[in-house]
Amino acid sequence: MKQLSFRASREKRQFLLGFTLVELLVVIAIIGILIALLLPAVQAARESARRAQCTNRLRQWGLAAHNYHTANNALPYAQLSYFIDDDPQKLRIRHSYQPALWPYIEQQDLAERYDWNLPSVQGNWGPGNEPLTMVQIPTYFCPSDRIGMWIDDLHQRSRGNYVLNWGNGNFSQNNPGYLQAPWARNRQFPFRQITDGLSKTLLMSEYLQAVEDKTFDFRGDVLNDDYGCAQFMTKNTPNSGIDRIVCLDYPNEPAPCKFTYDAATVSVSARSKHPGGVNTLLADGSIHFVGDSVDLVLWQALSSMAGAETAANINTQ
Repeated sequence: MKQLSFRASREKRQFLLGFTLVELLVVIAIIGILIALLLPAVQAARESARRAQCTNRLRQWGLAAHNYHTANNALPYAQLSYFIDDDPQKLRIRHSYQPALWPYIEQQDLAERYDWNLPSVQGNWGPGNEPLTMVQIPTYFCPSDRIGMWIDDLHQRSRGNYVLNWGNGNFSQNNPGYLQAPWARNRQFPFRQITDGLSKTLLMSEYLQAVEDKTFDFRGDVLNDDYGCAQFMTKNTPNSGIDRIVCLDYPNEPAPCKFTYDAATVSVSARSKHPGGVNTLLADGSIHFVGDSVDLVLWQALSSMAGAETAANINTQ
């Protein structure tokens, strides 16, 4: 009798030490709530790390531009495009800004192999420099966006996120009220021509890439010399407005876009995936996070290099 009583008591104690279904559900609910509370903080921390890395890569481009200027007494060509002997029937030479800066971002091997007498793309004359522009360099990309390529039936090249300040209007830089930016097609500018001051003039910012490699979309096609591929304009404040550029298949991703291939109407805004703004590089090499709510007049003043504006403060939030 005592043995049966002891066994019953032990079984009862084991039963009391377990969890009821209700208790388990409560614990699971609490864990779910904690995860829901912590997840935004974790995501924010990850984005903060990505933004810091993005800032460092933009700073690398700034140092490269300054080192190039020291060696050549001018900034590199933003875009170089011409026909040999000015004859449209002959070979068209095409270059974007990156190859000139490769030696200054630790890509000396690519720089030494790059042939400035050939286009950056493949054609019926041969591969041109395309095997080099296909190389994907980490410095091209902001970690908050993807690592993209341009891929079509004829060409392949790396995309990227860092684009040049093209001023307050269109790609042609001939709109009414246009104020000269520090970059232009087939032109080089020395720092002495930035009369507004290096600390008051935008040099570069971020832009978002097309959402797929094989879509015919110029966004992020930064190694292409074509309209709007490697530039941003200050017609609109960061992350706002409707971009006007070559964009097919995804007109509303990664931002609203209206297709155009008219240099006089091509215009794109600086854009990023960072909440609230974009990273920017000023001509003095400093990095600033400019908020989406920055005053448009100030934003446009920062994009000109010789407008005599007094853009003393940058809205960073």
